[in-house]
Amino acid sequence: MTAAVIVIALSALNIVGQTFEVASIKVHPGPASNMNITTSGPYFRASAQFVGGLVLYAYNLKNYQLDWATPDTNIGETFFDIEAKAEGDASPKIDEFRQMLQSLLADRFKLKFHHEMREIPVFALVVGKSGPKFKESAPDAVASLRVGMNGRNQIMTLTKRTMADVVQQLPVYTGRPVVDKTGLA
Repeated sequence: MTAAVIVIALSALNIVGQTFEVASIKVHPGPASNMNITTSGPYFRASAQFVGGLVLYAYNLKNYQLDWATPDTNIGETFFDIEAKAEGDASPKIDEFRQMLQSLLADRFKLKFHHEMREIPVFALVVGKSGPKFKESAPDAVASLRVGMNGRNQIMTLTKRTMADVVQQLPVYTGRPVVDKTGLA
């Protein structure tokens, strides 16, 4: 099965949009043990992020939507810490922070982008012959999503979530898009 997806490759396109009032970018010291991106009020912080991860966040992409084989880019070799502040004291929306990060990447890292459509393989999630191997959440259950590891096994626990939520999480493990063909809610 294949599907068309938008791929953002490092190439040529001018980025025009909001920018941070001030931003500091430093090479992350030591190993990248606590990688995260947070926002609080007008502040944006990224800890131990490689450029490719920043691109994924800035454009709200999945791993399979970025062309990782672009020459002349070290999008995964060096980790960075970023501290930035938006203008004023208001709390920008997440999409506004993403747009500011796009401008920052273009300005400070000299990255240029273009969008293109490509057909790529996808996985179809279907119900097996003996039916689903999970059960519907209890009506009084609290919605949650937990992801973890047990040795080499990846574990994903979703409570009171839809199949759309499940297929949204699966590309992290599969490396390609997953299409819901279960017919389950």
